[in-house]
Amino acid sequence: MDSVDDALHHLKSSVAQSQLEGRDKKRLADTAAQISTHLVLLKLSPISEQIAENLRSFLRESLRVLYAILPTPSLRLAATIFEAVYHERIFSAITSGQHEQKNRWMSVLYALLSGVLDYLDEHASADAKEAIGQTLFPVLSDICVSLSAPRTGVDLRYTVRPHI
Repeated sequence: MDSVDDALHHLKSSVAQSQLEGRDKKRLADTAAQISTHLVLLKLSPISEQIAENLRSFLRESLRVLYAILPTPSLRLAATIFEAVYHERIFSAITSGQHEQKNRWMSVLYALLSGVLDYLDEHASADAKEAIGQTLFPVLSDICVSLSAPRTGVDLRYTVRPHI
């Protein structure tokens, strides 16, 4: 999860350097600070349904604030979270036969991607599409064509494939 910490550090630097002022900058800084708290939950294993729900809600709803204002660094963070959770949590749960944990972590990734798609629905500009393509496409492509892809849930695969 070091890569997630690096991506978060880059995002916080982008927030600090942004040209926003007043309430908007404070809102961004507060959201970035909340990410640190929630990233601790990503390091837990196993996770309860309550923790999974907390992560699902945060990753889908709260990150959209950042996508709209700082798309590239925030989408890069989302891609890094996706990759880390897939490789460190889901794949581990698959190989150890922990189906309930696999499903909880997949629901977290499903919520993360749903938040990105919500952002795209609200901001269907060429810039938004380019930012998503540059940050998420390489990660999603690698994972969805990997040999472990058939072991993921249908909901997660369906969310990724029609939009790639």
